[in-house]
Amino acid sequence: ELSHMLADHFGDRVRFNLVKSRPELDGVEVKGDHLQHLYVVLGELGWKVGKMAALDAWMALAHKRSYSPVVEYLDQLLSNEEVQP
Repeated sequence: ELSHMLADHFGDRVRFNLVKSRPELDGVEVKGDHLQHLYVVLGELGWKVGKMAALDAWMALAHKRSYSPVVEYLDQLLSNEEVQP
């Protein structure tokens, strides 16, 4: 349920970078020390959630939205008609 609430609140902004093996928010790495205090931020939003539950839900959401920046770049090249092989 918590991961669904996070997904509703943050939308597609949370992803997991498979190359760096790190979660991101808006394309910026979310460092471990920030994740350790995620429950505080969620508390400021009015959510009552424990430290580990917040961390687990965030990581579950990020992993559901895993991506490879290398694959995205190559896909972008393939779809760009100005780039010739």
